[in-house]
Amino acid sequence: MEGGYQFLKSSKPNELVSVDFFGPLPRSIGGVQYIFVVQDVFSKLITLYPIKRATTKICLIKLTQNYFDKVGKPERILSDHVTKVFRNLQDQ
Repeated sequence: MEGGYQFLKSSKPNELVSVDFFGPLPRSIGGVQYIFVVQDVFSKLITLYPIKRATTKICLIKLTQNYFDKVGKPERILSDHVTKVFRNLQDQ
């Protein structure tokens, strides 16, 4: 389906997680300018992480040290901007 929408399906929690950055937003007093968004496609559970910069390193830290510790490592991760990051993450 070229150029159209594709609907993602998941049959259980933590099978497919979608991630993206939201921002830039007006800088907060603490320096936060972006929100890192993680959504479980099956349950629709959304987890938000306030971050100062939208970088690959910060994305990996939030996933591995925060999200994975709480929910577990998902089977698949979907992202439109940080694809190469997750290839490396699968090897860990």
